[in-house]
Amino acid sequence: MRTIDKQKIKERNLVFWKLMSIIKLRARVSRGTAAVHWAEGNFIDIDYLDDIYYVDVHKDDLHMFKRWLRANKIAYVTGTDEKLKEKKQRPLIMLTPIEEFSSEIRRGFPTMPLKEFVQWCKGKQPMESILEYADLKYDLGLGIRCSDEETRAIMEKFVMKQRNKEKRKAERLLKMFRENSEQLG
Repeated sequence: MRTIDKQKIKERNLVFWKLMSIIKLRARVSRGTAAVHWAEGNFIDIDYLDDIYYVDVHKDDLHMFKRWLRANKIAYVTGTDEKLKEKKQRPLIMLTPIEEFSSEIRRGFPTMPLKEFVQWCKGKQPMESILEYADLKYDLGLGIRCSDEETRAIMEKFVMKQRNKEKRKAERLLKMFRENSEQLG
């Protein structure tokens, strides 16, 4: 791949992710792309590495979303068939029209809700480690154990470290709020 092609791909990726961060249409990242967001970068889907992103769009907003992608020269296909990935342009957006729409903001992007994501992951072999991570991180009560003891210990340590960071951040914010309240009051 030529350097110019790589630069165009990088620019189009930036445009796509900027759109996803500010979009007012009912669109959300889903499937393997959502896995990257829910696992907070601790899992990278092979399609994600190949600049293939899964996006669910409410059927009423699909036409507008496609028009925006075309205007920005971002390749897309409608559907999730593996053969559709053979299209050479990157990034490639795999659009899925949906009727019922809900999303949660993860890492600044509208993402498939955790409950729906967990249902999608169940029974998919490569997703078991993500479910185990999500179970630890979000206290889902799934009881999934797929990694060996050493990996599990590392994962638990990481999750505890993340929780402690979040707790310390909340404590700092509360302290700042109290100090500001005292100064004002």
